[in-house]
Amino acid sequence: MFTTQRTRAIAFSFDQDGLDVLISAQVKTLLGTKPLPFEQWSATSSNVATALTKILADIEDGRIASDGRPRAIVSDTQLRLHPELVADLDSPSASALGLPATTTLALDLQSQNLFHETSFVLKARWLRGGGGPARATVTGAIISYDGQKRRLPEPLYSLWRTAEALASPQPEAERFGLVARLQTLLPEAAAHSLMTNGYLDETRVVYASAFSLKLGRQDPFDFDPVLFGPGVRAFADEGRVPDEEVDNVLTPQQQRVFADERFRHYRDVRPAYPLRGGQYVFIDPALRPVLQEVRALQSGTVEQRREFVTHPQRVLRQRLGDEVAEASDLESLFIETEQFSARVAGVAVWTKTVLPWIKPVADAWMPEKFGIRIGDDTPLGIAPADVVPLSNAVEQAIAASQLTLEFEGQTIPATEQTRQALAELRSFVEAEISQRGQPYTSALPKSLLEKRFLTVRENFDDLEYVTLDHSPQAVVDEAFVLPEIIRSKPKPHQVEGMTWLQRLYLSGKSGGLLADDMGLGKTYQAIGFMAWLQTHLLAQSAPKRPFLIVAPTGLLANWRKEIDLHLQPPWLGDIVLAFGSNLKALRDEDSFDQKDIVAGRASLEAAAWAKAGVVLTTYETLRDYHFSFAKSPFELVVFDEIQKLKNPTSQLTKAAKTLNARFTLGMTGTPVENRLQDIWSITDVLRPGFLGLSRDFEKTYVPSDKAALRSLRGKLCDATVVSAPYMLRRMKVDHLPEMPEKTEQAKAITMPPAQALAYEDLVRRAMAGRGTMGKNDGMLQTLHAMRSVSLHPYRPDESDSDDTYVAQSARLLWTMDILEAVKAKKEKALIFVESLDMQACLARMIQTRFGLQAPPSRIHGGVPGAKRHDLVEAFQARVGSFDVMILSPKAGGVGLTLTAANHVIHLSRWWNPAVEDQSTDRVYRIGQTRPVQVYLPMAVHPDPLIGPSSFDIKLNDLLSRKRALSRDMLVAPEGDQADITELFDSVSTFAREPQTPSDEQPGLPPESPPESQAETIPEPVPATPPEVVVAQEIVPDAEPETAALPAPEAVPLAVVASKEEVAAAVSPPVSPAVGIQTRKILTLPGIKPNRPSIMLWDFPTGRARDLTEILDLFTGVKVSRLKISDPYAIANSEAREAQMAFIRDVRKVVTRLHEVAIEYDPRHSEPREAEEQSRRYMHELWLLHFNPGESPLRLERRQKSYLRDFHDRIIFLDLPRAAGAVATHELRLSRGLIGLMTERMQCSVTYVAPRA
Repeated sequence: MFTTQRTRAIAFSFDQDGLDVLISAQVKTLLGTKPLPFEQWSATSSNVATALTKILADIEDGRIASDGRPRAIVSDTQLRLHPELVADLDSPSASALGLPATTTLALDLQSQNLFHETSFVLKARWLRGGGGPARATVTGAIISYDGQKRRLPEPLYSLWRTAEALASPQPEAERFGLVARLQTLLPEAAAHSLMTNGYLDETRVVYASAFSLKLGRQDPFDFDPVLFGPGVRAFADEGRVPDEEVDNVLTPQQQRVFADERFRHYRDVRPAYPLRGGQYVFIDPALRPVLQEVRALQSGTVEQRREFVTHPQRVLRQRLGDEVAEASDLESLFIETEQFSARVAGVAVWTKTVLPWIKPVADAWMPEKFGIRIGDDTPLGIAPADVVPLSNAVEQAIAASQLTLEFEGQTIPATEQTRQALAELRSFVEAEISQRGQPYTSALPKSLLEKRFLTVRENFDDLEYVTLDHSPQAVVDEAFVLPEIIRSKPKPHQVEGMTWLQRLYLSGKSGGLLADDMGLGKTYQAIGFMAWLQTHLLAQSAPKRPFLIVAPTGLLANWRKEIDLHLQPPWLGDIVLAFGSNLKALRDEDSFDQKDIVAGRASLEAAAWAKAGVVLTTYETLRDYHFSFAKSPFELVVFDEIQKLKNPTSQLTKAAKTLNARFTLGMTGTPVENRLQDIWSITDVLRPGFLGLSRDFEKTYVPSDKAALRSLRGKLCDATVVSAPYMLRRMKVDHLPEMPEKTEQAKAITMPPAQALAYEDLVRRAMAGRGTMGKNDGMLQTLHAMRSVSLHPYRPDESDSDDTYVAQSARLLWTMDILEAVKAKKEKALIFVESLDMQACLARMIQTRFGLQAPPSRIHGGVPGAKRHDLVEAFQARVGSFDVMILSPKAGGVGLTLTAANHVIHLSRWWNPAVEDQSTDRVYRIGQTRPVQVYLPMAVHPDPLIGPSSFDIKLNDLLSRKRALSRDMLVAPEGDQADITELFDSVSTFAREPQTPSDEQPGLPPESPPESQAETIPEPVPATPPEVVVAQEIVPDAEPETAALPAPEAVPLAVVASKEEVAAAVSPPVSPAVGIQTRKILTLPGIKPNRPSIMLWDFPTGRARDLTEILDLFTGVKVSRLKISDPYAIANSEAREAQMAFIRDVRKVVTRLHEVAIEYDPRHSEPREAEEQSRRYMHELWLLHFNPGESPLRLERRQKSYLRDFHDRIIFLDLPRAAGAVATHELRLSRGLIGLMTERMQCSVTYVAPRA
């Protein structure tokens, strides 16, 4: 699934299905996402409705594509588009439906020889903006290059298709038809050259889908359009201002030709414009009516042109009408370039990150001067007090028809452009004057800010912004004196932390990161620092500025509670709640309940918190109202759980960077949550430039380079001669010797039969797919399936009773035993489990089983912050009674104190050990007085060959290693591709025992012939009966207590035992933990030893293929259906021959082959060979070897909705059974039959016997 277009809570996305595109819409709900019915799509937005109107018109008119297929097909929740219709869409319509932006590449066409000659060919290639070639692949109307997908619009799509057809010499009739088609597609000049001269000069085509205005130097109200491709809109969305010369789809010379000689030459806008040297620019259909108005306005009066230059979008909307403007998505078509902004807006935004040439005064975030630019002159500085008088003077000059006026020795043009620039500044000054209580009575023009995020300088590719140290205010090593208002006695490490903060502040640093382990009291240390800072500022007679605390919603109530708990009146002064329903009291009267990012200006009255002691807000409120917060100077900003700013390009992070603070404190227990870039992003908020460029940081600090990681840790954590370290990180084990003991118990519990059977099936399929699964598809999906089954093989709603449901899960069985023991002690437990369905089921079962008056409380992502606080308070208050709380690892693992519990059960485990540790530390933290027990239930398969590699065992090993690494050095704990591969490999194999030669083990098959290496996988032991559950602590280095297993006896192919027979055949097992006791494997009653249910063969490169062992599996049996599932099965002649060779070999050994089917992916036909040709060739080949009516062949296209996951190559052989039943045997091939039937590549084959 690719590009996503979001409309409120609706996400449109597309998949490629062969040449077609499948569009779907997902609606977000509290429990996840669900498909949005097609009939509701039009209601999501006007742009979507416009796009669907065009598409439905195609359907109603019965329009057919050139290949005879419908251009569009509608289903309940999907829309299928033929590539011709995908290319026909204009940019706004395509974007509204989630399709990718149009390509920025140029299509270069060159012909060889004359078109009436048989040797005539047309060469096509894709070029970048600078003329360099691009490696691109085209599927339908989607082009892929540089790891991204883009759309091919018309006529680029048809030109490419025609060029492909002419890439090789064609017969005369086809060639002339294609040349005629080419003539209709090419711009007029190129088409004329082709028909006149018989050949096509080199032709280069680019596509424009957006524009800006280039203003004249002599006359600022003279303008020409500047053309852009679709990618420039993304620059604007990311905060980068496009450059009209660098980002233009045309070169400067081409732009001059287009503007001076082409665009103005024609009264009406043309679909394409010739430039010079065989180069052309095509105009997107949605852009054409907009450019038509631009062309008309070029000939307008001075007043019309002045109004257009100063308000381009407003004027265009008026001229086009709202309906056309919405249909063309006018807002996305006009790009405000750096040059246009400088000349028209004339405003240098007043935040320090945007105006490096202006120094802010010490006490305010307002700069001491604004700036406007006049042409290319040096920016003119204007003091805030002069903005209104100068604005009035300009208006008077315009009214008096004066051309210019003088200000501070500089000539200023008396134009509408200057008036609008000053009006922008007035909107900022108005708020500042109002805040200071000064009268202001003029009617101000409404701010026309169209950017809804304040622009900040980033340190991605260039070091654009570095904070300078403030002048030290005192001796850096001044002793920390505990303020009198602190009523709680700090622990030694907390005094050390507050001293560290004091020294950072006094040394003039802009910020620091408190990264203590969870439970060491980061909140208390921050409150203590605030108390000291307040005392220090009073002693210095410094201006009073508030402290701002930004925290997740669920933690704000805790901050108020902690301030009240640890400080005496008057605490830190008044607390202003700036979030949720409290915002109503803070709104500006003219805000109309709009957010800043909607209104484009401050909507909250900053004066409401100017004299407050503390302002509390959430990350999301800061994002939505960052204009308002950015106006206020704060003495201190605290970001609690600052890992929310780990994404440097997120809106939350950008908003955080707009704040004006003397000192910024970040707090987190996990400074690296996902990857090392997390800490770069956090640091660039707290101390910009300290870790250099994002680009250089990524290259320097590689997780695998331990020396580099040690260097990074030193830079972060080591003190310097003049300053305390930037980051303070300490662990509980080192600083809280008085903490009670914490015991972690990992237990391996034997899977009950239903769980074991389901898990074993996953292992079989994983083994069969080893070497063929992709990391992002097969491997990850298999691991998720194993993770799910290891919790429970069935959904909660599939069980007859609670007892039955518990008895089907190894983890639940031990969990209930744990809770029985907790209840006996009248203690409390937390259960962390991710599945919301399992949470609800558990709550109901625990209430019933343990006789609770109400179900256990649950905390997950859908529980509001205030409700979480109430649940925590109630849980903490119930003393001396058994209780349970169920939490999601992510939502319940942050910021909550639940020390009333001293038992933690991780019923499902997160991939990230940091998340698991955060969850445990809700209990194991300051305030805990009892020993803490942490339980890690692990479901383990009963067979000693599978048990040691069970998912839970291997995940526990992986998490333990990563946890140790993250404690020693800053290593990202989140799983990467190497972890996925390692985990998949470890869980998709059976344990091997030492074996004596095969003549001493009569149960083994004979030695494989030298042509192939055959490996027999012993039959897994059936699962244990439900009443037998063995739990045992893991002993990592324990040795098996018995000798290696004798050779297992395998289950015959034709007979599969029932679950009851399995249970009856098995004696009570020994716990399959590390150091598993082995036992003799029993055969099932009434089943004679025959062959194993899984067998592996490996065929090396260059060895002759002997398929005797494989074919022996089916010798003398009837095969009702043989199905080959391989995306490349009929892709080319070699693949088709391989399929036929194998089918012939099977036909020779079976008594009857009733039917043959080949499932393939139509996208993989060889170049220049259409799917219809591939199918015809395959049928012709079939008829050469099979008589008509004998074993019919069915060619099956893979179902479109499953094409994305079509990677495996499997042969299914259905053997009939009694009463019409069918046993399906599988052969899984690593390279498909083309690898098996030829010697030029290595190939492995896995046989999987049928299951009951």
